[in-house]
Amino acid sequence: MLLYTIFTRCFCGGIKRHFNLSASRHCYIIPRGFTLVELLVVISVIGLLLAILMPALAGSQRKARAVVCSMHMHQLGMSSMMYTQDNEGQFARSSHSASVYGWLRWEQAFMPNLGYGRYHGSTTTAWDNVFKKFYHCPGDQRKPLQMSYGKNVWFELESSEVAAALGIDYGPTYRTTMQVRHPAGTIEFGELLSGMVDHLMAQTWIGPSSPQDYTPAELDAQRHGNTANYSYLDGHVMAQRFKETFDTAKNIDNWDPGTAQQ
Repeated sequence: MLLYTIFTRCFCGGIKRHFNLSASRHCYIIPRGFTLVELLVVISVIGLLLAILMPALAGSQRKARAVVCSMHMHQLGMSSMMYTQDNEGQFARSSHSASVYGWLRWEQAFMPNLGYGRYHGSTTTAWDNVFKKFYHCPGDQRKPLQMSYGKNVWFELESSEVAAALGIDYGPTYRTTMQVRHPAGTIEFGELLSGMVDHLMAQTWIGPSSPQDYTPAELDAQRHGNTANYSYLDGHVMAQRFKETFDTAKNIDNWDPGTAQQ
């Protein structure tokens, strides 16, 4: 009834003003314009609709950012696979050890596989473009823009580092694809939060044995709501809760190539 009244006031009143017609049997002779009560009702209805729609829109935006992030990480996984094929199965290194061996860091070494040619420095247009397009997650709100993804450092550890992490005398290494038993169950990339430049020190993590759930400080485990994206060695990407990837109480560690399961 309210909408009908508003329509007749606007439409029929407009006809009378512009064409100087008398009110027909369908148009009532009523004061022009809206009353204060009617305006308040309309504003209230609009406000209610916005309150209903905004959470849905926010959820859609969050899901869209998560999908874009997943695509980024899938490209990283594919680039890593191409890199290992071109380098006798050896994994790329991060800032954890690349400079020691005189190698490019993984984010630099992957540029040709992403269509941007060889790395020529961090001040070039090519680097700026590849960084914004592939290395920064739209859900990463840190300012200024920072590297959003970190490589699992297990794949570049020396035997002594593995031994120290596991508390044993001699540790295995996983620097080539042939040394990883379950690629589909082993995480290569996670989402960075702070502390590390381009890698995640997963060999140093402790389990959630305390009353509080453990989450490593350098990992953003809730970038997309209650989950984050994780890229596995076979190239697939999954949105998971951190405890689905690492929980010593349940003997789950998808980061350690020696314990990861299919």
